[in-house]
Amino acid sequence: MKISKTLIFLFFGLALLTSTLEAKTLFDGYYRIDLNDKHVGYMVIEYRYDEKTKTFTHLSFLTTTTPSGKTQESLKAQSNEKLEPLSYSYTAQVGEDLKTIDAQFKGQIMKVKITDGKTKAQNLTFKNPKGSFLSSFLTYLMLQKGISIGTKFTYKGIAEEDGNNYNGEAWVKEKTEYNSIPSYKILNKFKGDEFVSFISEKGEILGTFVPNHKLTAQLVSTPPEATKGMMVPHKTLELLFGKVPLGRTNHFHQKPVDKKAKSEPKKESK
Repeated sequence: MKISKTLIFLFFGLALLTSTLEAKTLFDGYYRIDLNDKHVGYMVIEYRYDEKTKTFTHLSFLTTTTPSGKTQESLKAQSNEKLEPLSYSYTAQVGEDLKTIDAQFKGQIMKVKITDGKTKAQNLTFKNPKGSFLSSFLTYLMLQKGISIGTKFTYKGIAEEDGNNYNGEAWVKEKTEYNSIPSYKILNKFKGDEFVSFISEKGEILGTFVPNHKLTAQLVSTPPEATKGMMVPHKTLELLFGKVPLGRTNHFHQKPVDKKAKSEPKKESK
C-alpha cells in the first residue's frame, strides 16, 4: 500500500499569520504515522510566509515502510497571498522507482514536467478551473473563509503527487476535543477517499484518520516520538528545509526556543 502525502495530510495547515519583514516559519511539526495501529513512518511539515514577496511556502518530507515496500516523498510548494498557485516540486521514491513532478503556474495555466527515469520526460500544459489551488494549502483557505460548525467547503484542488485537479468537499461537523485539546472535527472527501481531521482553534491540524485504510497521523511534541526506530536522512532534510527542523513552532511549543537546543532528531542506526 502506497501512502500518499496528499491523502494523509491534505488538511495539515498553517498557524495564524504573523507579519514580518523576512520569511517567517509559521508552523513546523513532526507527525507519527500508524497503519493498523502499527508505527510505519513519519512526516515533517513546515509552512513559511515571506512578507516581501507575499509568498507562502509549504515544505514536507514523508517516509513510510509497509508490507508493500518503502516510500519516501518530498514537496516544496509555493502560492501567493491569495493562495493562487505559483509553483511546486514533488519527488517520490517507491522501492526502486523514482518520480519527479515540477510545475509552474501563470494564472489558470499549469505547465508540468514529469520524469520517472525510465521514459522520456513528459511536458504537459493544462488550464485549471478558476479558483483551483494546491491541496497543501486547503486549511488556510478554510481559515480565510472562517471555520465554524456546519460550514461546508467545496473546492477544486491540485494533487501535487500526480499534477491533476480533483473535486473535493470539507465539512466542519462539530466542536470537540482531540487528546484533551479543543478542536474542530472536519470530514473531507478528495480523490475518492474520505478522511477525518481535527483542527485546533489556532488552525493547526492535530491528527488525521483515514477509516478505509486504518491509517492515522498525529502531531507529536518531539521528533523522536515520530522517528523512533527509523532512519532520519539529515542531508535530505537539510537540502529541503535548509536545516533539520526542530518541530517546535506548533501547539506544543508556544515560546521561542534556543536554536542550539539538543532536541534535533538523532540519527538512527536502524
